[in-house]
Amino acid sequence: MHDILMPMNYRAAWVILAAAAGLLGQTPSNKPASPAAKPDTWQRSKECAVQAEKLVAEWDRDNAARGFPKTIWTNHYSPKYSRCFIEAHDSTTRSSLTDAFERSTVAEYDIVNRYCEIGLEHVDCPKVYQFMEDHMNN
Repeated sequence: MHDILMPMNYRAAWVILAAAAGLLGQTPSNKPASPAAKPDTWQRSKECAVQAEKLVAEWDRDNAARGFPKTIWTNHYSPKYSRCFIEAHDSTTRSSLTDAFERSTVAEYDIVNRYCEIGLEHVDCPKVYQFMEDHMNN
């Protein structure tokens, strides 16, 4: 009965005030996203490192038989591309980017011979440098 006698603007004010009081008690969650919501990049990075070591060991065995030095390399699991890459340097003038699991060359350049390609397509060398940098850092 008291509600009926209360003027409309007071009733609306109480509804707004009650709603605001309910919201003030809530705080945003500071919990990190659940593991299921985010891909397990740590595990994939670990698998990538193991595969890269295995592949480079094969390269080094083949290269040693031909008298070449060991490969200078680094690996990277790319969440952006969902791939494991190896950037290998045969010398100070030649580098390649390889998909470690597919065992395929993705890009390569040879500064001395001015030979640069992505896939099987010949491209300008700066484009290859940028491509390799993107794949090894993202």
